[in-house]
Amino acid sequence: MAANVGCCGGEEEPLTMGYMGAGRGSYIQETTYKFVGHTKGDFQINVQKKGMSKAVLAAIICGAILALLALAALIWFLIWSATTTTTMTFQCHTNDDALWSTVRREYCCANHGIACKVSDPFDCDAGLVNSVIGWSDSKRNWCCTNKQKGCSLNKAVHDYDCDAGLSNWEHGWSDSKKSWCCAHKDKGCTPKCLTENCDATCYHDVDHKGHGHVTCRDRVDWAKENVESNSLLAAINLVNKECSCQCSCNAEDFTRGAPQLQTCLMWGATHFKTFDGEDARHYGEGIAWIVKAEKVKVQSRFLETEFSNGMGAMHNIVFSGPFIGDHTLKIGALNTGKITWDDNVILTDYQKDNTFDPDGYGKIIYDDQRQLVDGA
Repeated sequence: MAANVGCCGGEEEPLTMGYMGAGRGSYIQETTYKFVGHTKGDFQINVQKKGMSKAVLAAIICGAILALLALAALIWFLIWSATTTTTMTFQCHTNDDALWSTVRREYCCANHGIACKVSDPFDCDAGLVNSVIGWSDSKRNWCCTNKQKGCSLNKAVHDYDCDAGLSNWEHGWSDSKKSWCCAHKDKGCTPKCLTENCDATCYHDVDHKGHGHVTCRDRVDWAKENVESNSLLAAINLVNKECSCQCSCNAEDFTRGAPQLQTCLMWGATHFKTFDGEDARHYGEGIAWIVKAEKVKVQSRFLETEFSNGMGAMHNIVFSGPFIGDHTLKIGALNTGKITWDDNVILTDYQKDNTFDPDGYGKIIYDDQRQLVDGA
């Protein structure tokens, strides 16, 4: 007896005979078994159980395959739903953007740069009651110009206390306070540059030597030894920054050869030989600078005499400056003047009292052995 098998179909099991006892079966044993009626034969049909049939196994396999297909379809649907969005387009080149929805405005801004909302750089309502001292200059200017808020500074600037923080005004004051205090109180003003070289006086407020202001060159020398570990360039940069309005030093100012000794000769009115060997003339009356340098200052007074025929002649000459400790040496005319050191008379007789040593600043010699400018 054969059976047909298909996907999710059944299969008929083969039949066998089993002995049931006399008069207890439905078949009698012959060459073949013959059905004679219930309880009239000697044999009965036994169904042999051999475990799970092929039909059941096929059904399970088919069900599993269908379940896997359903699960795959579900996963694909979920992934497609998560990654797929609906694309909406809008007409952006119209003039009614004030009536647009938020979605349309965002679309047109992102795709066409149209109807984008520009954020204000400042919140002009935040801190408005304290805008005079609480807002920065940039916020105050922007809010006043664009929102007409915080404009009361022009009425309240008189509240600036130009003495408060004056010692640190350069770094501690705002630009508006500097401008107002300089214009109205002459305080907090940026100093005007007087000169820019390495022999100028540095007016930086840090007095590193414990006394008055010094030249840029001296300050560089000090900074090189005490601040910048013998680095000349670092010391130059430091001083040029601290005294930017006066100092403009460079390495050449400190690498040139030693200065040569030069002589300047003067006599009368028209007899001058300058330090560089040139002839010079002076004919008028008045006070004139002969040497005007940081460390050496020499002035002379010229007056008309009975022998000068209307021209000015040297009446006296005065020396001062750091090179002699800021003392004053004044030399008058031979017949009418005197030689004084800080207004004290010295060297009264060139034949006897002819040498003066002023506190180690060199020697002043009064004699008749010097060189004349010319044959006059």
